[in-house]
Amino acid sequence: MTASTLDAYRQLQQQIASDIAERKAEHKRRLSDVRRNFADARVKPLNLLAVGDSWFDYPVPSQGHLPTDVIVSLEHLIDLDPAPLKLAHYGDATTTLLGTSKRDRLVSTLQDKDHGPFDAILFSGGGNDLVGDAFRFWLNDAASVARVADLAVNEAALTDILSIVRRAYLDLIDVRNQYAPNAYLFFHQYDFATPTNRSVCDGLVGPWLHPSFVDRGWTTLEVDPGFFVEGRQIVTAILHRFSGLLFDVVSMPGANNIVIVETQGTLNPDADWQNELHPTHDGFAKIARKFQQALQSVFKERAAPR
Repeated sequence: MTASTLDAYRQLQQQIASDIAERKAEHKRRLSDVRRNFADARVKPLNLLAVGDSWFDYPVPSQGHLPTDVIVSLEHLIDLDPAPLKLAHYGDATTTLLGTSKRDRLVSTLQDKDHGPFDAILFSGGGNDLVGDAFRFWLNDAASVARVADLAVNEAALTDILSIVRRAYLDLIDVRNQYAPNAYLFFHQYDFATPTNRSVCDGLVGPWLHPSFVDRGWTTLEVDPGFFVEGRQIVTAILHRFSGLLFDVVSMPGANNIVIVETQGTLNPDADWQNELHPTHDGFAKIARKFQQALQSVFKERAAPR
């Protein structure tokens, strides 16, 4: 790692720490006001904690009134005060989200009485593990399987990463059980991304899927227009496996008060994706609506739409 790269990494980590510190200070201030103003209210506002990746913290500025991610979109749907406390940060994989330092930050937040108690912890994790920069590892070389889409997935490699993701989810459940036993957990499945070769801000970040397919010899968009369909089928198969993992996790002992927000199949593949991994503003709003409905199924009028 060069000195300039190291400096950039340090600056990014410092900025992340500063951003989260500001969010936590604002959450404490707003929660204190809410406790005072709603002390005798029959219906009290929800207190939500959001942990996860770029679906909860998308680093692209809002355009006017348009929401930028699931959490901001959710604030447009439900009267949330305080706003959900976001420990989420773009680019995080589940293995990073629940690594030592960020796990410690989550635990300390749950233990801080000035932040809680939280009614629910919303978690977005697993997408970057499966369809992020490492996507090529879950693919077989096209030549080795005669370009048969059903054989594209490297089952051994995919099983390995799914085991790691599963362990991370189980660890999150353990943290909840120990430090916030009355809080619900809400997980989601993501949706079926398409390898369009589109990135964030004209190549600033990504693309993720298409380069992996090309690297493994699965063709290019220029050569085969049908690649959209074929590539989407392969990505869909992998994300179906992730969804199965979630349902398996919530069937484990101790996995009580967990809701899987069923988001797969929500987005229009041709209209609701801004790039390979992130929805458009309208797409994020559609996913947020699924969260709002899931929250309402548990918290009733406290999560009713505006």
